[in-house]
Amino acid sequence: MMYVTPLSVLLALALCLIVAWFLKRPMSARARRNASGQFVQLQDGIIHYEWHGPATGPVLVMVHGLTTPSFVWRDQLPALTQAGYRVLTFDHFGRGFSDRPYARYDMAFYMREMDQLLDTLGVRAGYDLLGYSMGGGLPRNMVRCGETVFAN
Repeated sequence: MMYVTPLSVLLALALCLIVAWFLKRPMSARARRNASGQFVQLQDGIIHYEWHGPATGPVLVMVHGLTTPSFVWRDQLPALTQAGYRVLTFDHFGRGFSDRPYARYDMAFYMREMDQLLDTLGVRAGYDLLGYSMGGGLPRNMVRCGETVFAN
């Protein structure tokens, strides 16, 4: 039988706090130095994004889930760009190379993030959205979404 001592609980708590501190530390220019893509300043911080495919193709915005960064789309990009899509991938705040602002990460926060990103990049109505997990829920809440929405 295994016994839990107060010291082991205290050590586990300290380890959790250390891990949480590392996960919330700000993204730095040094960390972004070798990132592909570009960065844009929004109201809540800097967002990492990348365009793929032909400049004149129909725009497809790919929205990743809550716990993963945008690189999860890399295996789908070749087929989509070969089909002629101009694909936008980006890292949500708190993921990948984007900032980790101190904020309440709720649906309103992510909707503001998407609206500001698309406005700043000049993405107008008529684009398509592809999302999964939490990223699939964002299109259902968008009032200015494109013609087709794919989500699970």
